[in-house]
Amino acid sequence: MFAIAPYHVEVLDSRRQPQDLWNFYHKNSLRDHVAKYLKSIVDLPINSDPTKAFVLRKIFASTPESIGGVFRTGLMGFESEIFNVAAKAVTHNRKKEEADLVPFPFSFYMPKNVHASQRTRGLLLLSRFNTSGIRGIVVPHLRSNFAATFPDYTLNVERVLPDTVMKSLLANGEVKKIRLVKKTLPKDYADVLSDSDKQKFADLEVVLRTKKNCVFSDVDWLMKLLDKKSNINSVFTLPDFTPDNIKVELNHGGKSRTVNVGSPGQISSNIDISHVAVDGTGHIASQDWLNEADDLASEIFQSWGARGVAWKSKV
Repeated sequence: MFAIAPYHVEVLDSRRQPQDLWNFYHKNSLRDHVAKYLKSIVDLPINSDPTKAFVLRKIFASTPESIGGVFRTGLMGFESEIFNVAAKAVTHNRKKEEADLVPFPFSFYMPKNVHASQRTRGLLLLSRFNTSGIRGIVVPHLRSNFAATFPDYTLNVERVLPDTVMKSLLANGEVKKIRLVKKTLPKDYADVLSDSDKQKFADLEVVLRTKKNCVFSDVDWLMKLLDKKSNINSVFTLPDFTPDNIKVELNHGGKSRTVNVGSPGQISSNIDISHVAVDGTGHIASQDWLNEADDLASEIFQSWGARGVAWKSKV
């Protein structure tokens, strides 16, 4: 349900050469530019799509080398009744210009006290909720604002390759659980359920818990998948059960990490954080999301060779 999507960020000159993010044009820094831009749009609706509302509601305190906040977005352009299930009554009639705004935290990381060659890479972490995300609005607006300010430079934002994320997590990780997810009922299950029960079905999970030192607790089989030396169907072969999605829970540095292997043959770089408790709103609290983002950013930068990088961001 909740995940973090990592993006690699760099500033390129006219020759497409990566620049120092802390000194790319008259000692300008990308962090200061992003901070200034974010402060200028707080609580201002950004309607690049007439069917959606998109607002930056909060900027976190963050750190000298990072900055983050919470965007909220939701559908609009139609009327609807807001029905309170507990009260069993309509409590509000939503108008066409109103939107139900869902929170999407984000955080931008640009390490400074590292080797000069490592200061050309930044990391943007965007939250995802169910199948929704904010990349389609955040990234184009960041690029557009950057281009208007620095016309001789390009802000390049690309998904971090799945094997980069996975290998950084797998380097010192141990597999604890493997979840095989099926979105449709296998025939054997469907035959024993009534029609009404079938309608209540969301998905089916087969959970494999690994014992210490067994073949699946070792990450070798996952590394072979990443290197395309094997495929998922050669690893898991269950009668009448071809998984639509596979999630692997790892113990990494004393923390639990869930990586989405995706459908067979397709590995996602999104990091599942659904294990984090939600607050009274049904969402992950901003500080808890930031803690997960800070840890993930440190792991990715260390996999890029930037040692000792760590953050303690605050809401």
